Amino acid sequence: MKKAILICFLLVLAAGPVFSAGRLEQPQAPVADERALASQLLEKDLQALVMFSRMDFDLRIDKGFIPDRAAFLNDTENACISERPQGIDFTLNEVLVSGDKLAVSLHWMKKVVDASGQPLLREGDAHIVYVQRDGVWLIYQVSGDSPFIL
Repeated sequence: MKKAILICFLLVLAAGPVFSAGRLEQPQAPVADERALASQLLEKDLQALVMFSRMDFDLRIDKGFIPDRAAFLNDTENACISERPQGIDFTLNEVLVSGDKLAVSLHWMKKVVDASGQPLLREGDAHIVYVQRDGVWLIYQVSGDSPFIL
């Protein structure tokens, strides 16, 4: 299963240059800059769950989100309602950049409070792909254990 997810993940990255044919590719940033960018994007998006606003979070999701943008937004909102996030920590495992896409593999831990007031700890491993649109990095795909939904 993990191999299938990784293969899909790499295919999405490989498709980037196909869709950007005719454009000049941006020079690749040093690895440290890629990791810093990935960390900043994740920090912003994961912390948005603590003070969740559907309108604000909607702006962080690409219009071409794979596989279903509306379902992802609804599932994220429902998860924040049923278990209120208190804080999220993550560790970057791998960061890959190809054209206008940034792929991140991470391990995350989320502190939540359920409807009865019981504190819980959720954790998992996820793959998140960002796409850059008009200079803004947006969530394009989430696979594995989604920190936004679990």
